[in-house]
Amino acid sequence: MKKFSRMLMASIVAGSLIAAPVYVYASDIDAIETQKKEAENAVNSLQKELETALGQISQLETDMVIKADEIAQANVDLEAAQAKEAEQYEAMKYRIRYMYEDGGVAAIEKIFTSGSISEMLNQAEYIQKIHSYDRKMLDEYVQTKNNIADLKAQLEQEQKNMQELDEQLTAKSDQLSQTISSKQVEVANLDEQLQAAIIAEEQRKAEEARKAAEEAAKQQQAQGQQNQQPNTPSGGNDTNIDVPSAPSQPETPSQPSAPSQPQTPSVPSEPETDNNSGGNTSVAQTIVNAAYSQLGVPYVWGGTTPGVGLDCSGLTSYCHRVAGISIPRTSSAQLASGRRVSNPQPGDICWTPGHVAIYIGNGQMIEAPDVGQVVKISRVRASVYVRYW
Repeated sequence: MKKFSRMLMASIVAGSLIAAPVYVYASDIDAIETQKKEAENAVNSLQKELETALGQISQLETDMVIKADEIAQANVDLEAAQAKEAEQYEAMKYRIRYMYEDGGVAAIEKIFTSGSISEMLNQAEYIQKIHSYDRKMLDEYVQTKNNIADLKAQLEQEQKNMQELDEQLTAKSDQLSQTISSKQVEVANLDEQLQAAIIAEEQRKAEEARKAAEEAAKQQQAQGQQNQQPNTPSGGNDTNIDVPSAPSQPETPSQPSAPSQPQTPSVPSEPETDNNSGGNTSVAQTIVNAAYSQLGVPYVWGGTTPGVGLDCSGLTSYCHRVAGISIPRTSSAQLASGRRVSNPQPGDICWTPGHVAIYIGNGQMIEAPDVGQVVKISRVRASVYVRYW
């Protein structure tokens, strides 16, 4: 039995731990907003860095294509230079072989059988020029070939460097993408926490407003009951019935005058039935309190986020949502779906073409006016009053 009791107690404790709610306080909202802003700034910075890296990769890939074309052209030029070198070398070898092997005697005879010294020198100079030309051309082709080979080696090294840089930038961009994805998840989680904190704060304010409205209603009811209690007449008598005096002459009593007919109390008139009368005033007060809670919030076209930005119909929708009432989003739909009333009460919607606000009594309303303004109290402007409570 003791063992069963201990198990039961352990189950109860465990269940209470699992079901324990996580409270989010209004003070957490600023901290979460700060964390979210920092995460968003980090994402923006990382995205800019990623865009820069991707731009560098794109430019680098373009340069690599150009470099590959230059290397291909260098290969063509190198092959042509090597062919020229070989061609010139073969031509020079042919002339040397002709001059010194096959035609060596004839060449010497031409020199020594010349008619004059001048002619002999001319023949010798001619042979020397041919030899010098061959040597010069061969040297030039060799130099050209070497230059092209050096250029090719340089281009290939540059291409290798580009490939290494491309790999580094690609790895960097992949890392940035992963970091950005992680930060975006962090921003999404913080946004969920922020929305939960805002909703919790709205619920807390709505609960406070509801309690305040109930307390005010109780006080008003107690005051009304106190005012309706009848005043106790002075003199100590508990009745207001007059006791008639005895007649002076019992034998000939004077004819008593006919007692006046008791005045029939007037039946209170039925209270005027106002088809426009409201329903739950505490709900209406909650709507009004919710409107007051948004004073100073900036107008944002299409805005529906309390405390951040609201437009006119976003304000009225939010106030009713806090009171547990779901109404349409747009001003025209709010007019069409609501109940039109002629005797406005606090909590009603003030409708004009293209604009809505919350009536708060005393000829005033709370509205989200226009771009560049904030939620504020204004004099009533209404063509129609609409009620949902």
